[in-house]
Amino acid sequence: MSAGQTSALYQPQVEGKATPEVATAIKVAYNRLYLLQSQIAAVVAAHNQVKAAVDTATTLSQQTQAKVASLPSFDLLQGGSSTSLRTGQASVLPAHHSPF
Repeated sequence: MSAGQTSALYQPQVEGKATPEVATAIKVAYNRLYLLQSQIAAVVAAHNQVKAAVDTATTLSQQTQAKVASLPSFDLLQGGSSTSLRTGQASVLPAHHSPF
């Protein structure tokens, strides 16, 4: 620093006061930390609910896929038709050969 300059000390402002009392500053800091702690707890609780919902959806999806995979196959391209094939016929309907 050059001559004539003074260093300015940092003075935090708490509740609008430039130089708060130590007890007031500690009280305000504690209250802010307590508020943050409750907000973090709320976020964790919400995260746990979302995780439980995702786990349930995943389980249901896996069960559905297993049930679909266990169904007998149905081949739309297997032989047979609903009518005899005529020249110029545009499409042939598949015939189902296994019981429902």
